[in-house]
Amino acid sequence: MLRIIGIIFCSVLFIVLAQSAHAQFPFENPECVTFDTLNNRYLVSSCGDDAIYSLYSDGRRELFWQDDGIQVLGNCIGGDTFYVSIDYNPSAVVAFDLNTDQLLYELVVAGSRQLDGMTTDSSGHLFIGDGVFNRVYRVDLSDLSYDIYFAGTAVAGIQDIEFDPVNNRILTIGFNADSKLLALNLNSGSYQILVDPPVGQFDGLAVDNEGNYYLSSWQTDIVYRYGPGLTNPPEALFSFPSGAANIEFNSRDDILILPMFDMNEVILMNLYADFSVDQNVGPAPLTANFEASSVLYETVDDWSWVFGDGQNGGGQSIQHVYTEPGLYDITVTADHGGEFYEYSRPSFILVTADSLYGGEESGINGESVPFELYAVNTQPLERLRIPISYSGACVLHYDSFSTAGLRSEAMPVQNLLYADDNAKRLMLNFEGDLAAGTDPIATIYFTIDPASSPGNAEIRIEDHWPDIAEFYTWVFSYPPVLGSGSIQVLACGDVDLNGKVNILDIVYLVTFKFQGGPPPSNPDLADVNNDGRVDILDIVYLVNYKFKSGPSPEC
Repeated sequence: MLRIIGIIFCSVLFIVLAQSAHAQFPFENPECVTFDTLNNRYLVSSCGDDAIYSLYSDGRRELFWQDDGIQVLGNCIGGDTFYVSIDYNPSAVVAFDLNTDQLLYELVVAGSRQLDGMTTDSSGHLFIGDGVFNRVYRVDLSDLSYDIYFAGTAVAGIQDIEFDPVNNRILTIGFNADSKLLALNLNSGSYQILVDPPVGQFDGLAVDNEGNYYLSSWQTDIVYRYGPGLTNPPEALFSFPSGAANIEFNSRDDILILPMFDMNEVILMNLYADFSVDQNVGPAPLTANFEASSVLYETVDDWSWVFGDGQNGGGQSIQHVYTEPGLYDITVTADHGGEFYEYSRPSFILVTADSLYGGEESGINGESVPFELYAVNTQPLERLRIPISYSGACVLHYDSFSTAGLRSEAMPVQNLLYADDNAKRLMLNFEGDLAAGTDPIATIYFTIDPASSPGNAEIRIEDHWPDIAEFYTWVFSYPPVLGSGSIQVLACGDVDLNGKVNILDIVYLVTFKFQGGPPPSNPDLADVNNDGRVDILDIVYLVNYKFKSGPSPEC
């Protein structure tokens, strides 16, 4: 029987899933991932959007190359050159210089279809699997000539191939139901069946530093492991809602790389020492419960932790409280028989003190009033979603928004997703780079209804399902603390700002004009005859309005 030593079920989210035992990153149908030691990054074939992405250890993702309509599949690195198989008829290989990330050439392989898995050997050759015609092509990288290195039905639907430097051979596996793991002789191309697995439909093949073999099956949606002796049955390591694609191994850091094609994410799994946490983002104080694990060792003598805030700990399970906002690195070390295996995740815990709130503004009926929207973000952001509602005695109508002169002005995407003046709701969306800061990010213009009664309108930054306020970094997505602001409608003639137009306002103006009293704090409200001046005519106008049935003030 298959021995299940660990079952992990994963969810598809747009952020790193801290609750998982492994780091996960979103992509569109990732097919293959290779670790680029030269630049300390992963290179991801994102089949769903015809692109290659660079993925860094802190979760940043950058576009490496894209050609719409050209489906990218397998990839590998030989020396300082990055090779990618692209699927059209016939298929081809593109090569990039990893020193400059520039395209070097495209090699069309005549008669090929659906080139996928690929690897390089130590003699200057590139090997590429053809999943339609069951071939392995060999390319001489010195002159880009190529031939058919292997062809046959021993492995149908070739999906992945790997170079085995220890035994100087090529390994290959296929997608048919009874696929076998083959070793191909580097000189002759003849094959040997290494093992006949009890399941089939394999998409990926990888070998770790200990000589263990990993196979990803779409028949069972399980990643299997064989020991160096390739003895049946294999261990069933991980089960997922769908199969892993072209799996790879990062030999420098002992990380198994799982591109989950249908789940739209890449999973990075340290084989010696790994950990999970129940939450890795939230406001201070943040209580995080950590759990260490090892794929290769069922027992570990001791675990030690470095939490990134100056504190350390020990034990397989441990709780730690972060009291200050910040971004923290986590390191766990496994002690197995005196051998120490360390695994670090930079920028893994985010403790926030972030918020959204508005200013306090005022205006008169019919006036357009600028309302300042503030964001407090302790970390650089790459996206903000901001739902806003506005209601109250002061009736407002949304006009427009602007970022001119604000710290968000350079963000390339600034969208009003919708504005519903009947429901008094709107939704803003900003995308790009926003440095940490506390200053305003938008000026929203509202017009006070000409018939509005005096009073306040509260402008709330609040969730209204399905739209929620959210901040996004390269790795995290989290809700800020939500605040509010207000716009007060001021009555024309309310010179002393007590909310009423009465004799006290007349007294205020008389005192100001003839007895050296303080000037009106809002001169517009005192210009009741709307002639652009505050003078004795405004006093006469107010007297006529209050005591002689004169016309209403018209600021």
